[in-house]
Amino acid sequence: MRLIVILLLVILPLTFPLISVAQDQYKWGRPTSKGVDDYVERNEYQFIIDYQNFVTDTLFADPFINTDDLSEYVDYTKGNAGYYEAPDNILIDNQTKYLDYEIRNLSESQRSQYVNANKFVRAVVMHELTHCYFYQQMMIARQNNELALEFRQGLRIIPIPNRDYGADFIEEGICEYQTLLMGEIICDEERISVTRNQLRNKPESYEVMYKYGMQFVKPIVDKLGLKAAIYLLVTNKPPNQEEILNPKLYYERLNVN
Repeated sequence: MRLIVILLLVILPLTFPLISVAQDQYKWGRPTSKGVDDYVERNEYQFIIDYQNFVTDTLFADPFINTDDLSEYVDYTKGNAGYYEAPDNILIDNQTKYLDYEIRNLSESQRSQYVNANKFVRAVVMHELTHCYFYQQMMIARQNNELALEFRQGLRIIPIPNRDYGADFIEEGICEYQTLLMGEIICDEERISVTRNQLRNKPESYEVMYKYGMQFVKPIVDKLGLKAAIYLLVTNKPPNQEEILNPKLYYERLNVN
């Protein structure tokens, strides 16, 4: 009996901290804010290593990956989970909006519940690291005097919505498609089309900017690879409205049919 009591006294203190840690990481099955903070801080350097290994290239900037409640920022848009500030600052939203930290944590039965799902902390990090890589190719193109005007930052005092949107559309499509290629999100293979009305009234929606965006850039990335695809995109005018609605026009202009 005395031996059992001693063992319990040894085991219980070891068990309670584990329970406490688990409660800090998840609440009602979803990542907590503290859990997101800890996860990103613990894996910051590994994220960068994994990204560089996948793209077989090096990020010139050494990104700082931090967490915060993005809803408190002036330029926050509902649904945003990450923010990239050139050249080396990445912010990941730590609100309790994620399905899990990584898609790998989901069981097969859990995955089968989703047709489209990108609400994973690691997925957001990889998306934002692709913004960093996209910016890197822009800077290379700029040094070569080949960067298209629409992709140059800080050169326009008055925004030009049509031009700005095309550049943003291309960039977000690239970032989301790269995240899909890395196996960090779930996306069905159903091809979608965007109407003129959607482009006019819901241009920033996930359906248009991200899902359709990655479908739009897929043929270019698949043919050229990520690095060459980005370079081609940023050294040419981004797609206008007609080209977004009819991608073949854009592919023909870039000669990537």
